[in-house]
Amino acid sequence: MRAMIMLLGLLASSAALAEDKVYMLGKLKVKDSTYVSAVFFHDPAVNTIAICEKEVMYGRNGQWQYFAHLVHKAQGVSLTMDYVCRSTANPISIWQPKDRYDYVYLVDIRNDGLKVTEFDTYADCVGSLKKNRTPETFDYFCAKANQTFSKP
Repeated sequence: MRAMIMLLGLLASSAALAEDKVYMLGKLKVKDSTYVSAVFFHDPAVNTIAICEKEVMYGRNGQWQYFAHLVHKAQGVSLTMDYVCRSTANPISIWQPKDRYDYVYLVDIRNDGLKVTEFDTYADCVGSLKKNRTPETFDYFCAKANQTFSKP
């Protein structure tokens, strides 16, 4: 009986570990270039896409409830900032604003999903798009980030 209870406990904890978490993706694009940086925010209180989308609405008005994301504009550079809510079972490390953006990912947020593929360099990522004849779009793009992704 004890073995059965322990087995059920292990199964329940592993199921909880693989549970999807909701993330808000902040996508900063330099206008008229292919350069994009990405930030993935998570807060346990933002546990549904609807709550996340409401947070995006508040944030656009400068009234973040859970996240705090300010974009410092550089003189002479035109930037666009977009936010998208997605869920994934792959844990993403916590964003540290001062960390270097050393990771390069091909980010696929098509069909309400979140899939990332890591590349060694930004040029390699953009090259893979050209090689596969896949155009970069709003929801399929290369980005630099300072966060890591883990397998569930």
